[in-house]
Amino acid sequence: MPDSKTTQRILWILGTGSLDGTLLGPVVRLVEMAHQAVSAGLHPILALEQATPGSFETLEVQHLDRSTLRKIRPGDAVVCSYFLHPRTTLELCNSGIPFDVDMYGVHALEHMEVSHGGISDRRIFQSRRRVRRRYRLLIERAEKIYLSNPQQLTFLGGLLFADGTARSCRLASRLPERTLFLPMGTPRRAQEPQTNPYPPSFQGRPVFLWGGGIWKWFDLQTLLKAFALLRQRGSSAALYFLCGTNLSASPDHDAPVRQAYDLAQQYDLLGESVAFHDGGVQRADLPKFLEHCTAGIMTNPDRLESIASWRTRLLDLPPYGKPVVTSGFDPLSAEFHHAGFGLLVPGGDAPALADAIETLCSDPSVLNEFKSRSLDWANRNSWDTLFAPWRERLQSRDAFVNAPKPVSWWDVACYFAGI
Repeated sequence: MPDSKTTQRILWILGTGSLDGTLLGPVVRLVEMAHQAVSAGLHPILALEQATPGSFETLEVQHLDRSTLRKIRPGDAVVCSYFLHPRTTLELCNSGIPFDVDMYGVHALEHMEVSHGGISDRRIFQSRRRVRRRYRLLIERAEKIYLSNPQQLTFLGGLLFADGTARSCRLASRLPERTLFLPMGTPRRAQEPQTNPYPPSFQGRPVFLWGGGIWKWFDLQTLLKAFALLRQRGSSAALYFLCGTNLSASPDHDAPVRQAYDLAQQYDLLGESVAFHDGGVQRADLPKFLEHCTAGIMTNPDRLESIASWRTRLLDLPPYGKPVVTSGFDPLSAEFHHAGFGLLVPGGDAPALADAIETLCSDPSVLNEFKSRSLDWANRNSWDTLFAPWRERLQSRDAFVNAPKPVSWWDVACYFAGI
């Protein structure tokens, strides 16, 4: 591991999350950014709020606390995640340290669309206002704003215009010139053959892989109903949930996991056509599930959240030549469909979803054509390719030099009051 006290320029990546166990999308992105920084000649330091100091995949890891900002030297590059704790965000914005902000997920949509069980409407309203205030604070003070698709730029612009102040409107109008689109890239494919990890009863059958967590903003009803229809038709298609548990550890996210199990039992599919992996899957174990599945699957409701969300777990599939079947719209599934290896059906239409699944099960020629297109897309959308503009920015001495102006007392009050 390089010594961080050398004269080598440092990239500080400030984020939240843990490097233990299953890596969620935001942490995967930060890790890949660190690897890209190495190829750009910088020494990256992953400073995460839940991390234990040490190393991860040869990368230096530190625990992000109040002393971290004092270690940053003039000339270092700094990128922060919008997932940072609100107080950490405020301290960074008020520190005078130039930084970029990675807002690739824009999770305010989830806060705005999804109800929170057991929480009063007043608290939900305050939480949403605080998210908006934090976004505005970061947008106003960052040098560059990283997004993963153009729909997010429209959403953030609307968020700022909604304030109705001249200051926010000016900030919104300048968003395009300050934005850098950095989509999530495709991971590298494991080269060695992988053993089949699926249950014995699923081996030799077409397996459709739900690769991410079971979150409450997905349409589980349509998904399980489609597999019930397939079973009635005599199809051997099987559905496998790669994570059969609540990844966030938040009680609020227990409900969708229970719903998935309940629906599988209700349709008499559990163990026969539907199975759940016990817990999450480690990063090193993921390739075998990808290699031996037939396709990925995802079901979105017709809601605003999916329009601006980047379903990162779908990106694991193209390097293995796997197509994707999706109901409802999200930008990444639409991109797969446009590239010719994704089947996209209307949201909430279980018969149409079942028909799309059957197409891949019954027509090997379609599956082979999709495999070729999927591999080609993966080659064109690797991390190395998509992050080339960012590596150039890291190497530029004109970047990370404009210190943000101090946060006013009024902004501090509004920030914590959520107004």
